[in-house]
Amino acid sequence: MARDLSVLIVDDSRTMRRVLTQYLNHGGITRVMAASGGTKALAVLADGIPDLMILDLNMPGMHGLELLEKVKSDPAMAHIPVIILTVEASQKTMNEALSQGAASYIVKPVSREAFLEQVDRVMANRSPCPKG
Repeated sequence: MARDLSVLIVDDSRTMRRVLTQYLNHGGITRVMAASGGTKALAVLADGIPDLMILDLNMPGMHGLELLEKVKSDPAMAHIPVIILTVEASQKTMNEALSQGAASYIVKPVSREAFLEQVDRVMANRSPCPKG
């Protein structure tokens, strides 16, 4: 799979953002942006649309499901595949995220190998970016 991807990591934990960046870099993905919450993520998205978003749910300010809804309801961003990566293991929350358009749902902690396998799977199944 091509690794010339841009990825936006949205997680309130600096350590988690750093770990995920290292995982992606190890997998050959070097264009990684990060945001510590939903509002900051929207600002990053206003500057450019990534090929993939990794999104935590439990963040102060804007919950990840709220950000997911904003992304999926915006025609300019709706095509972005979103992987939810969270400690929230409830089936109800997982179903809600997937029904709102998340491409995958991973419960933390996750190994580098399992994480990169999910990235590969999601990117192989993504919809093409609309012409705009």
